[in-house]
Amino acid sequence: MPFDLDVAKAFALKVWDYKQGEMVAAMVHLGDRLGLYQAIYTQGPASSELLADATGLDERWLREWLFSQAAAGLVERSDDGFYSLTDEQAAVLVDEDSLLFATAAFGGGFSREDYDRMERSMQTGIGFTYGEMGIEQALQLNRLNAPWLRDFLPAVVVPMLPGVAAKLEAGGRVLDIGCGGGVALEGLADRYPQSTFVGMDSSGPAIEVARERFHGRGNVEFHLEGGETLLDEQGFDLVMTLDCLHDMARPDLTAEAIRGALAPEGTWLVKEMRCGPTYESNRRNPVQALMYGYSVSSCLASATVTEDGLGLGALGLDPDTLAQLVADAGFTIFEQLETPDPTHTYYRVAK
Repeated sequence: MPFDLDVAKAFALKVWDYKQGEMVAAMVHLGDRLGLYQAIYTQGPASSELLADATGLDERWLREWLFSQAAAGLVERSDDGFYSLTDEQAAVLVDEDSLLFATAAFGGGFSREDYDRMERSMQTGIGFTYGEMGIEQALQLNRLNAPWLRDFLPAVVVPMLPGVAAKLEAGGRVLDIGCGGGVALEGLADRYPQSTFVGMDSSGPAIEVARERFHGRGNVEFHLEGGETLLDEQGFDLVMTLDCLHDMARPDLTAEAIRGALAPEGTWLVKEMRCGPTYESNRRNPVQALMYGYSVSSCLASATVTEDGLGLGALGLDPDTLAQLVADAGFTIFEQLETPDPTHTYYRVAK
């Protein structure tokens, strides 16, 4: 086929659009670090001079950052140079209790060490752990997931599980596998103080964050341990794997271990990404490229840390695949819950 310059130019623009997205993401992270979105929402409409006075930042640098945000369509700019955020924009950029909050996802990009790890994994097929990604990754995930785990989980999801809320009100036992920084257990422990809670995670930095969060609290404990073997304890009324089963090298072994750890009438709550079994079926996902990128940088990496890892990846646990996994582990009840979460699917699993 003859070379088509117009097609090449259009493709070049697409590539540079992604580079622009990288730069906008860096500016979002910078604004988050400096508290600028909060300042704009509180002070606005405000000029760069007024915002500089309110924040103590250099006006010239702040003005350039504001230009970048206005050009990206992330803040409102009037013709006379005043900046503001709408309530809807603030729900995404400012309010950390909002289910739409997204700013925490902009963690400053990848370091040279991150790229080195991904390069080695591409060459060897062996991934790396969340622990290797460091404490900043643990803190970022904690902050990003907080509204859904601390608030939405106990208020919306747990009441959908037959008999679970009553057990926890009476003093039940809960195990959170892949607990990260413990934000899900924080919400449940606040709502059900009579219950006892155990969190497990294979990431040392995440467990460090969790233990600091619950310092001095007697009904919550944390263990640096993966889900494949679990603890010697049994009789849990509720076991949770919240958006982490696909990250595990051997989720099949974890499922078998969970069956042994559950009380006879216990419930296993699974939270996973909404996805289909093929690339084509996931085309409906408006951030499909982002999801596969997350997989390379973290999810698939964690799921291939051993040579026998199943390597599911971020979009690797569609409903049919998960149903087969839990059936192979000996479970007979598998139910998909209908929740308003647009990103994840929740499942009730029981013996």
